[in-house]
Amino acid sequence: MLSLDNWSLDLGNVFIVADESDRIVSLEKNDGTGSITLSVYYKDSPVTEEDLIEFLQDFAGQKIGHDQVSNGSVKGVCAAYTSDHSFWRVWFFRSGNSMLVASYNCSEEQRGVDDELIDELFSTLERSA
Repeated sequence: MLSLDNWSLDLGNVFIVADESDRIVSLEKNDGTGSITLSVYYKDSPVTEEDLIEFLQDFAGQKIGHDQVSNGSVKGVCAAYTSDHSFWRVWFFRSGNSMLVASYNCSEEQRGVDDELIDELFSTLERSA
């Protein structure tokens, strides 16, 4: 189980922590084909869906479509896109005044290979008070 501030994920036996600092964690798949970065941010007021969409557009550096995601009390938006021969999936989750930003990237050739594993990983996402 990985804990990052009040957010937690069950890494199972597929992902390992490659690097960890204050509010940022980098994960790698144990076979080295893709990586995930998790970052936690806080606001003085509750994080809104509009905040998430704004962060998503800034992160991608372009306007991209997104889908809503939900895991219990954790709500968010997600998107997928390619940039500079890399494939990206990004999530922006909110709970109270906290936002968890997650990004997965791999080569364009690996696109879709890890989708099921990553969906399973984020299905374990929780936030404790």
